[in-house]
Amino acid sequence: MIVPRIGALCLLIAYGFAAASLGRLMYVTASEGYTSWLAVLALIAPAAILGIASAMLVLWRNPLGVRLARPLCIVLVITAVWTFFELPPVARFLDDYQAADELAAAWNSERPMRDSITWSDNMQFARLKGAIAGRIEELKRKPDDLQTQRLEAQDT
Repeated sequence: MIVPRIGALCLLIAYGFAAASLGRLMYVTASEGYTSWLAVLALIAPAAILGIASAMLVLWRNPLGVRLARPLCIVLVITAVWTFFELPPVARFLDDYQAADELAAAWNSERPMRDSITWSDNMQFARLKGAIAGRIEELKRKPDDLQTQRLEAQDT
């Protein structure tokens, strides 16, 4: 009877690592204002709840925990296939994550330039806030739109 408990413990550890990884993806996506992570959370919630419940019941030596293994495997396979083929909520979430990650990378790549600016004490906070918000919106635009905007700015 030790084998199911070792398996349950391994499952809980794996869920911990998965929650950390997926949590980071969802945080990056949500921090940029995207909401596609909610649909993905709804997709994976049944597998997570069923897996945690099954593992905890096995650790408590409840026979229901072992009987939940088959439904857990079915739900996990469905979720894995759904994710592998990037069906609707997953595809949008991955696209949103990629866009948010590229935005963060672009912002971080400009850090040396921002650090080299000497800020005077009398600089107005509202003007600084407006400049930062404008730059973030500029980075959110598509690259071709950004290039067009720069060309138009050079023409004027």
